[in-house]
Amino acid sequence: MKDNKSEPKDRILDAATALFAQRGYSAVGVREIANAAGVNISMISYYYNGKIGILKEIIRLYFEENNAIISQVLDAKLEPIASLKRIIFEQVNMIKNKTNLCKVALMELPLDSPELAEYKNQLYVANHQLIQESFHKNRPIAEDPFYKCVIGPAMQSLIFSHFLVGNIVHAECKVEFNDDFYERYADTISLLFLRGVQGIGEEVRKRLSDTKPHSHHGTEIHHPH
Repeated sequence: MKDNKSEPKDRILDAATALFAQRGYSAVGVREIANAAGVNISMISYYYNGKIGILKEIIRLYFEENNAIISQVLDAKLEPIASLKRIIFEQVNMIKNKTNLCKVALMELPLDSPELAEYKNQLYVANHQLIQESFHKNRPIAEDPFYKCVIGPAMQSLIFSHFLVGNIVHAECKVEFNDDFYERYADTISLLFLRGVQGIGEEVRKRLSDTKPHSHHGTEIHHPH
């Protein structure tokens, strides 16, 4: 149960977030949330219009903070690689500090509910913005519909991977999950992602170059595909 001095709305959100993170949205009932928050069950309907409303609020908060990170870094007008590294570093810190909220938001996004469609669209838009703004040197990637659908979600998955399975491999790794670990984790994720995207960018540019007409003594020569 949360501190009785905190607002009931906040206690409901905190209790539900912890329960969803531990067992999954579908496995948690409204009465269980009410008991954990120390409130009457009717207050969940009053504040959130039911369990789905709590999940929508969790996802909204995740996007709000994630979008704020992207906007703040882009406003700094860093060089593209430095910009993406900063975004990844700040997202790692966000997940580290708000693990339950981020875990629920990311794990429950595939939930097949029309009420969550808007939030799924926001995720796509945020990823698209990230690709367009942070990778303007790799414009062919950002403008390809296929890569729009792949690269943003792949980056989110890569960043979140440790927080999903870190506890499982903790004993085997024999590494302390402290500030130094997370700083190195962010650097490593940045390197993995950037090298991968740069490799894709080179392949795309090469493919585009091979399909462009070339001039030789005034005659266009088309390279075979």
